[in-house]
Amino acid sequence: MSLISSTTAVNFLAINCPDFNSTSYPVEVALSLANGRHYQAWIRPMSDRFSPELDDDIKEAVRMYGKYPDQVCNELNILCAGNNLYCDHWGFTSNWVENLFFAACVDRHFTCSPIEGLLEEEEQLNWNARKQFVIDVLKSNDHTAGAQVEVMQAVVNLFYREQPTAAATEYPVIATLQ
Repeated sequence: MSLISSTTAVNFLAINCPDFNSTSYPVEVALSLANGRHYQAWIRPMSDRFSPELDDDIKEAVRMYGKYPDQVCNELNILCAGNNLYCDHWGFTSNWVENLFFAACVDRHFTCSPIEGLLEEEEQLNWNARKQFVIDVLKSNDHTAGAQVEVMQAVVNLFYREQPTAAATEYPVIATLQ
């Protein structure tokens, strides 16, 4: 039986960085909250220089829509104060969250945990396959943080809730494939 009941509040966080270095500075952050709210922000670099690994499309999005790190951190604190956010790729994401808040000189008012803390052992083994299934069905571009949180929320709602049929109305295409 899943550790995620039909009433468990599950909030997701994803961060996009130009590389997989633990000291990397994030360029995008996204949330999918249990209350149905979504948040996505592009983050301006602390200097005017971009990482050479960053795609030109992302550089352009950051130039046009990027917010300053302290603004993003304050918005995250307002939306998430006192809550726990779950993420996969925990080793990277936890460092990137710390890097963002440290660079912005802002205290964090929420906690982050690995998705594995919500899942039993067998469910953990199926997580990546179920994520890939949702990505394939939704034809999702899983390279943005915004897409990643949507996919994680869909996987939990479809596969791990005690009553997954309640989530079927939110994702009818996937429900017909179960």
